[in-house]
Amino acid sequence: MNKDREIDEFFNKFDDEKQREETEVTTLQDKIEQTLEELSEVSVMAENMPDEAKAKDIIGEHEFKNQALSDAKFTHEKLKIERDKLRKEMVK
Repeated sequence: MNKDREIDEFFNKFDDEKQREETEVTTLQDKIEQTLEELSEVSVMAENMPDEAKAKDIIGEHEFKNQALSDAKFTHEKLKIERDKLRKEMVK
């Protein structure tokens, strides 16, 4: 009698359990697909990254250009002061 009840319960729950498992499998497949796509994107980004030597060159070039910009700003300010000074002398 106990076995019959277990068999009945199994068959009564089977469709719901099957649907739940299928839904879970589908969800996991979607997550796996998304993860693989993300890994693919990261792989492509990694391939496009410069190597260490190239990265150091880029950083060095950036620092050089920043220094040149700083020097140009300083020169610009000095020239403005000199221009203003000369204008004042011309007015006198």
